[in-house]
Amino acid sequence: MAATKPKIAFVIQRYGLEINGGAEFLCQKLAERMAKIWEIEIITTCANNYQTWENYYQPGAENINGIKVKRFSNDLRDLKKYEEASKALYQSNHPVSWAEFRQWGREAGPFSQELFDYIKTNAQNYDFFFFFTYAYATTLFGLELVAEKSFLVPFAHDDFLINLSVLENFFALPRAIIFSSPSEKRLLGQKFPNLNLKGELGGIGIDLPKNISPINFQKKYGLDGNYLLYLGRVDVGKNCQKLIDYFLQYLAETGRDLKLVLVGQIYMPTSNHPSILMPGFISEAEKNEALAGCLAVINPSIYESLSLILLEAWSFNCPTLVDAKCATTVDQSKRSQCGLWYNNYEEFKLGLEYIINHPDLAKNGQKFIRQNYSWEKIISAYQKVIENY
Repeated sequence: MAATKPKIAFVIQRYGLEINGGAEFLCQKLAERMAKIWEIEIITTCANNYQTWENYYQPGAENINGIKVKRFSNDLRDLKKYEEASKALYQSNHPVSWAEFRQWGREAGPFSQELFDYIKTNAQNYDFFFFFTYAYATTLFGLELVAEKSFLVPFAHDDFLINLSVLENFFALPRAIIFSSPSEKRLLGQKFPNLNLKGELGGIGIDLPKNISPINFQKKYGLDGNYLLYLGRVDVGKNCQKLIDYFLQYLAETGRDLKLVLVGQIYMPTSNHPSILMPGFISEAEKNEALAGCLAVINPSIYESLSLILLEAWSFNCPTLVDAKCATTVDQSKRSQCGLWYNNYEEFKLGLEYIINHPDLAKNGQKFIRQNYSWEKIISAYQKVIENY
């Protein structure tokens, strides 16, 4: 007689095939893989847009790629109240209390009382809960309801929030933590030295590409020469405008025939420069075609717990360039020896020139992925936390 699969809930702020956020993408791919050994359900909101939390999806249950998804209506974000709450935290002249932080979390959203009521009422129907991304209301208000059977996948990075001492009590709540990268584990250990942060090193599994041609992507977007690629949310907060500024300065100085392609949901003004393409959200197949043909992948974001963009690039033996202010992406680049980093425009320019002159910089990228980011390794980490903690 076959053993009963553990029933596991993944709780995340938003979930859908149209969403290309890093945490959301990891949660989706992980759920689809773990469904072979666990009974997985997604508990999420109806939101799609991370800025407004507008109820884009219908509440209720649906099936996405074989995974049961339960959606609950959520409050819209009141931007003025959110800015006021954020300002109160940033400018506080005293240690922030848990009540003050919870108020910020409610305004940050997405806040769904229906979702929290469901978790509280149905806690006994699940063996364990995994909460993805610590700094959203779904985790801040949901995890405490079922802390005794919960695990946290925090996606923490070195920003203002992680320096709030009040978070020490929050990170003590889960049974264990799945760390996305060694640098995230070190960061949390440095910020909360009094905690025994138990857990496993996870991340995401990367499938190595097979026989992928860039021709269709290049034809569709008129790319008849070399191009640089950015993947992810196209947003000022991800330093995309700074990347565009650096790129245009580089073109002006070098006169190179080169384009910059920024792929992902667009949350900033688009550029009409002929050397910059912003096609918006594209399919997984098109994304792989884009990766197969690019000169290099650039990730200018300074707030990362694990850069999926870099891992995907290295799976194609494609070199990368990152902002040196992000310890995580620099650490990934050092570990893989497949990428460079820059502190300013001059180093950005030098990095691009080096990559152009050394196209085999990431020749060991696939080897690094096989050794560190196979799905077998990631699945094992998630199995270990429910078995050992």
